[in-house]
Order: sequence, then C-alpha cells, then structure tokens
Amino acid sequence: MVAFNEICLPLQTGLWLQRMARERLGRPFALLQQSTVNGSSLVEGEALLTRYPVVETANWDYRTLDMVAQVVRLETEGRLLSVFRPTQTAPTAFTPLQDTDGSVSHPYWDRFDRCIDDIWVAGPLTIRASGVCFNTPSATDFTLWPSDHAGVWADLVFI
Repeated sequence: MVAFNEICLPLQTGLWLQRMARERLGRPFALLQQSTVNGSSLVEGEALLTRYPVVETANWDYRTLDMVAQVVRLETEGRLLSVFRPTQTAPTAFTPLQDTDGSVSHPYWDRFDRCIDDIWVAGPLTIRASGVCFNTPSATDFTLWPSDHAGVWADLVFI
C-alpha cells in the first residue's frame, strides 16, 4: 500500500497514480481518496493505493487548517490491519523547494525542520524498519521535487 498527502483533486492525480501503479507493477490497486475540508475540499485530499481488500474507511477532521486524516482498515493474510500507531524512527520535514532562479519557492514557511507526516497502524504488528523517502530532487532538474515535504515509509510485520 502507498499513502499520499495533498493529492490534487482537480487534476485527478489519485487516478493517475492508480493507473501508473497498475501499469508499472502489473497489479490492480484500489484507490481510496479523502478530500480535505472547508475551502480546500475542492482542491486537495489524501489518498491510499492498496492491493489488499478494504474492509472499512473513515476520516478524522482535525478542525484546524482544513486538514483531515484518512483511516483505512484492510484485510491481509487473514488478519485486519488498521492504518494508527506512529511508525517512523526518522524525522520528516518540509523540503525547501527551489524556483528556476534557485530561490526557495515558499519563503513564507520559516521552519523546514518539523515532523508533519506519520504512518499509523494498530493491532498485532511490529515495525521492522522505517525512514524518510522522496527527499531529493530530480537528477536532471534540481527544481523538480516529488513533493513539498519528504515522504515516510515503513516495513510492518504481523507478530
């Protein structure tokens, strides 16, 4: 499964990511999307791609900054897996993106060192490893980054 933060709803990036995962990995993936709330609800949301059967979905409105958390319960290996306990051992951070002239693209963000993304799981799981990913620019274009903040990954195992 792959979780995405801040997908663009008007551009249907969730559907594009689903199609690319299917084409490149040769497997079907379910797409679950949750729009943010209030003014941002028409623009962005959270998404999850999974090849495991989906049992239940929900969301949590943080009631601040139009942000939500997406919660999903999946079935894998005959067990239920709920996406709720923090997994990463490495910090995540905003990535100071650059414009074509080399200047920081978001100069009004004065902090790039705070943790903003987590993977949460619950149940009889142990965390084998976790870390930060998607935290480097394109090798051919230093202004092209995967996101405006680093991603996180986790390798989970049933106990």
